[in-house]
Amino acid sequence: MFVYLFPLLILSIFAYLEESDRFSSIVKSKFIYLIFFIIFVIFIGFRNEIGCDWQFYRLNFENISSTPLNQLLIIE
Repeated sequence: MFVYLFPLLILSIFAYLEESDRFSSIVKSKFIYLIFFIIFVIFIGFRNEIGCDWQFYRLNFENISSTPLNQLLIIE
């Protein structure tokens, strides 16, 4: 469960560092932001097909993708 709190922890630390003037050189470094961006992209990418409702999302996508657009816009 700690893995899911990791992005929140990282963003909280960056929010704290942006408020203090002592760490302004670290906060202004674009390299640090790039590293954390890559970590977040990998973190989100490994969540493929995880969760109890994934199959229903896929089923809805397949149903909607095979339906014509004008039929999807009809309100019943």
